[in-house]
Amino acid sequence: WFRLSADQNWAGGQYYLALAYLGGEATQKDEALGLEMMRKAADQNHSDALCELASLYSRDMGEPRNEQDRPIHLLLRAASQDNADAYARLAFRYRHGLGIERDLIEASRWDCRAAFGEYSSSGRGDPLLVKSAGKSQPTDPFLAALSLYTEATRQNPQAMAKIGSFYLTGQNAPKSLTKAWLWFQLARERGGDTSQDVSQIEAQMNAEQLKDARLLLAPAQKELAQVGVEVRALSEVKE
Repeated sequence: WFRLSADQNWAGGQYYLALAYLGGEATQKDEALGLEMMRKAADQNHSDALCELASLYSRDMGEPRNEQDRPIHLLLRAASQDNADAYARLAFRYRHGLGIERDLIEASRWDCRAAFGEYSSSGRGDPLLVKSAGKSQPTDPFLAALSLYTEATRQNPQAMAKIGSFYLTGQNAPKSLTKAWLWFQLARERGGDTSQDVSQIEAQMNAEQLKDARLLLAPAQKELAQVGVEVRALSEVKE
């Protein structure tokens, strides 16, 4: 049945047929054919296939066919479909700099999404989130970044400004004037004393960078508000 559905170009059939070939389940193991089927399913944006293809490449099974076929881009495509597995894998990659520049703020962002997915499916709180909640200065760099991010979701301007300084200086995140401006502006709108910081950053930006930064503002505000509700629920749940 998987073969019949795959022959009709159904992504689900291609995905499950790929798993069968890769694992040698109910058929002779054939990694080359499994990879081919997984790529076909991923090319149709099957979210689980996107995650699995990223995993295959990470295990040196095949090579990305182009830039958009790299594991990080495959996972971002899966995440855009609310795939909880993709959230967790992105958090890990950003935390350790695997296939992308190390960015503990992005790692924290995806970790929060993954934690909420786990909470929604099982009712379990995320131990890292609980561990970082309420601690202003955790010693572990990732827990410190996670604490800052969760405080930012609570609309704390000091936390937002600190995140902005990460992107401005390249501390625990890649240097980015666009993201630095975004976070300082978010802090400013929440009553933080960052007007001078925003002005200084704008003086270093070209028109295109400033335009891009302003386009990110509304989506960032919406996401922080949404994640803030989830984070408050998660931080109150104990293991």
